[in-house]
Amino acid sequence: MIDEFWTITSTLLEYLKQNLPEGKTILELGSGKGTEELVKNWKVYSIEHDSKWVGVVPQTNYIHAPLTPHKALKRHEGTLWYDRRVLTEQIVKSNLQYDLILVDGPCPPGSRAGFFKYIDYFNTNVPLIFDDINRAKDWILLLSIQNKLGKTITVPHDSHGKAFGVLS
Repeated sequence: MIDEFWTITSTLLEYLKQNLPEGKTILELGSGKGTEELVKNWKVYSIEHDSKWVGVVPQTNYIHAPLTPHKALKRHEGTLWYDRRVLTEQIVKSNLQYDLILVDGPCPPGSRAGFFKYIDYFNTNVPLIFDDINRAKDWILLLSIQNKLGKTITVPHDSHGKAFGVLS
């Protein structure tokens, strides 16, 4: 069962079931309990900074990318993000293929702002889902990426007090 406070909500999971065919591939930034639900329907690659979470869900393809300081990130955004060398090897150079990106990490002390700064590492021709957009920094990130990519934002109704945004 999904813990509605600490992970993706059942509303987000239902949205995925309605909009992403079973068997497709999700690139997930930040893994956790929700990953257990995702692997029931889709192939999942999880970029995870915390070695305690790597391997927790055996069906997941983990990419362990520790948090490292990034001078390109502004101090007020938080300067820690996934190790670029790992992402370069595991995503860019390997030409990793996926059908959707779910941005749900990194968690503090990491900053999701790194996704904006290093967006060229990712295929943004797929739908992008940003969890926790009810938090100001995550809402601003969604708007910044929407502006950069010129995609449409959809915010499905979530009755649990959490919100997620979809760029497509």
